[in-house]
Formats: sequence, C-alpha cells, structure tokens
Amino acid sequence: MVGSTAVGASPLALVGNAVTTAFTYRNIGGVSAGHGFRNADDTAATQTLVRGSGSSGFAVDISGIANAMSISPTSGNVSFVGQVSAPAFNPTSDRTLKSNIGDINPVLITVAKAVKPQQYTLNGDSEQRIRTGFIAQDIIAEMEANGLDWRDYSLVVENTVVQETDSGLTTSTYYSVDYMQLLMLRSL
Repeated sequence: MVGSTAVGASPLALVGNAVTTAFTYRNIGGVSAGHGFRNADDTAATQTLVRGSGSSGFAVDISGIANAMSISPTSGNVSFVGQVSAPAFNPTSDRTLKSNIGDINPVLITVAKAVKPQQYTLNGDSEQRIRTGFIAQDIIAEMEANGLDWRDYSLVVENTVVQETDSGLTTSTYYSVDYMQLLMLRSL
C-alpha cells in the first residue's frame, strides 16, 4: 500500500513482485483503476497502462502519452493519438441497418467538390513529414456558406477528449473528416 497519510488522501494499492514487471493499481476511494506493464528496465518511460479513466471510460497510456487510445463511455467512439493501420477497413453497408434512404443532396456534392485539399505537417510528428488532406474547418465553412448545418451530416465529426492530468480533468475538442464519404461525393 503506497500513499499519503494526509487527511482525505486516497492511498494507492499496487500489486506485483520483484520478478515480474506487471502491476495492478487501484486508487482506494477514487475511480481510477487499471493494469500496467513495464519493460525490463522498469522505468516509467516504458510503461503501458490500461485503465478506467472516469469520464473517458477506458484508456491506454503508453510511455507517458495519456489517452493514447480511449473509448468514450457514452458514444462508444474510439480515439487514438497517432496513426492507425489495418490491412482492411470495411464499413457496414447493409440495407437492413439503414433508414431514411434517399438521393444525395446535390448541395453536399457541390460542397465536397469546392473544398481544396491542403499540404501540412501534423503537430506532434517529430519527423515533421509533409502530409496532404482536407481541413475539417474548411469543410464546415463551405457547408455553412451553402446553407447546410454540418452537424446534420457525418462528413465532419466533432470529437471531445477528456484527459486526467495531475491538476484534474482537461477537455480538448478537435474535428475529424470521413474521407470515404468525402471522396465518394467528390467523384460524383
């Protein structure tokens, strides 16, 4: 049992041994709980921590990157810091899972074709590689300029990430673009 003896402080329970590098922790009296692993050098810089993260639902911290992967408890959305790779991605397209099926609004096609792709570097990319793509805020502006409420469509999605820090919970918002939809609309 490790922790402060100050009044109101919650001690931290750690389970492990000198042979293995796995550990389990629970903040007694709090909501934090998780399982972690450290590499053989046993430094905090190499730990992986899987934890319940209060309002974030479930999170994985890797080598000091908080919420490197998180799952929202309300929406089920999964967020990653960095790139995600997979050999295939097949979105569900079964008619029985859909309703309100109809022709695409031609204004949406106009918007998709009007948005200009950009070249940029990604904040946090230590190699500062040049990337190409679309800026979500440009799509939002184009939709609004054409009388569409971007929130009615899933072309751009607003994402909120809640992170636990030493000073409490912090919230940040960013946008993502559904490139499959955007490129399909641009091809029409």
